[in-house]
Amino acid sequence: MRSRKVPVTRKQVADAAGVSTTTVRNVLANFPQARISPRVRSRVLETVKRLKYKPSFSASSLAAGRTHIIGLMVPGHVSLFRGYYLRMMQALVAAMEEKEDHVLVLQREPRRKYLDCIRRKLLDGMVILQSDQKDEATEAVLTTGLPTVLLNRLGPFSASAVSMDYAGVVERAVEFLYGRRRRRIALLCPYWDCEPNLRHINACHACQENPDFQDAHIRHFDIPREDRTFAATAADIVRGDWDGIIVDGLAAAGRCADLTAETGDRDIVAIDVGDAPFTDQRIARLWRARPDEMANHAYRELRRLIDQPRARPKTILIPFSQESPC
Repeated sequence: MRSRKVPVTRKQVADAAGVSTTTVRNVLANFPQARISPRVRSRVLETVKRLKYKPSFSASSLAAGRTHIIGLMVPGHVSLFRGYYLRMMQALVAAMEEKEDHVLVLQREPRRKYLDCIRRKLLDGMVILQSDQKDEATEAVLTTGLPTVLLNRLGPFSASAVSMDYAGVVERAVEFLYGRRRRRIALLCPYWDCEPNLRHINACHACQENPDFQDAHIRHFDIPREDRTFAATAADIVRGDWDGIIVDGLAAAGRCADLTAETGDRDIVAIDVGDAPFTDQRIARLWRARPDEMANHAYRELRRLIDQPRARPKTILIPFSQESPC
């Protein structure tokens, strides 16, 4: 029977390098406040490599006061398979790898699980990914004082938030259509308890009141859940002679173009969060979300909050990219 290999201890590394165990700990934890000469640091690291020492994760975390685990809260397991959310999560994981952080995916329910992680100090911080306005879980996390960043959601919280500029993109779309002499501009966008879509809608109302567009009529058309083919809404657009149409979703813009193709001169533009190729020549312009950029900013902001406990929260809005059809 083969004997089990006994792991090398920190004490053995310290003895071999001729330093104290505290010095070994400070070198491996890379404490900036520890005064260690480059020569001693190099000797410790060479000894660690020669002896193949692997520090205990729990012990090093306890010593450093960090676990290098970031919580990622999602509404539910179904969210993991949504393309938009998935791209954000992939970007977060990629960004964390550079800093040797790890991600722990948590769901909003049951609440006891993520609160227990926070209570036991298993997490250095939390990223909360959501689009709806169910804020009970967010409020519960923020109450604990854990460094937290909201991703894809703005809200009435004193917390850092990173999101696409869902209001600004509607303003840009209106400016584009207005510049093409469109004066009856319609926004086709469902609400469906989606906070980003609510920002689309509020921006549409603000454009109606903007003196720069005083000779234009700008209106929001809701998309009922039962009208998923856009047939009824497209009929309203034709009857109202709307000549500039902003559609939430590239595929929906294509359906709208199908339904209004034979009914007059109009421009259709789209706002989309997907990554499908943009080839439909009937759509004059596309504004596309940048989930990778959003996630990278969210992680950088969370690291700022973790490293600077007294840092003030801030809101970061990412502009949509603009594309013409291929």
